Amino acid sequence: MSGALANLYMLEIDKSIHDFVTAHSGLYMRYSDDFIIVLPHIEEATAISALTEISDLFNSPNYPGLELQPSKTQYYHFAENKIENCGAIIHEDADCSNRHLNFLGFTFDGQKVSLRAKTVSKHYQRMRKKAKTIAKSGGYTKRGNHISKKNLYMKYSVRGSTRKPGNFLTYVNSAQTPERFGEDERIGIVSKRSMQKIRKFLKKDYSQPR
Repeated sequence: MSGALANLYMLEIDKSIHDFVTAHSGLYMRYSDDFIIVLPHIEEATAISALTEISDLFNSPNYPGLELQPSKTQYYHFAENKIENCGAIIHEDADCSNRHLNFLGFTFDGQKVSLRAKTVSKHYQRMRKKAKTIAKSGGYTKRGNHISKKNLYMKYSVRGSTRKPGNFLTYVNSAQTPERFGEDERIGIVSKRSMQKIRKFLKKDYSQPR
């Protein structure tokens, strides 16, 4: 419900930002409270002015309760296959910690798109936790019933990526379609390693402390 309510609340400012960005031949995309704005082929001063106007929209009395936090906002300049975090010249409190552009689980270094290391790590942690439960039990419940590995493979491997309701790898594979990032990006490695990773976690000896 929180996601649906957030979308409803953002409808009016979405239109205002979209109209403003479109007038600059740019791109605006939002998912919940995570959004990205791209303004192409404009001078630095014009870009700063435009971004300031967009920031001011969040502080406008027309949209009460909305606030754009500078410390969680990042600004980048992209040209000639190089991306640079330029937050320091736009706002003194901007987040200047990341060198790569991150959005919805993906990262862009100026040349290639790949899955964020944090996103991959979380996927493997969940996979390992599920596999560990099965491995430590020897594959059987306390009552002696066999524990099927089907759910593990369906939830974390390519086996479940093409079946409803799908899994994380469904999202990964859809990102490699030509109309999105394309097959030449560094995205599919997680899908290719999924079966190998699960087997490794199932064979691991969990009796020894890490």
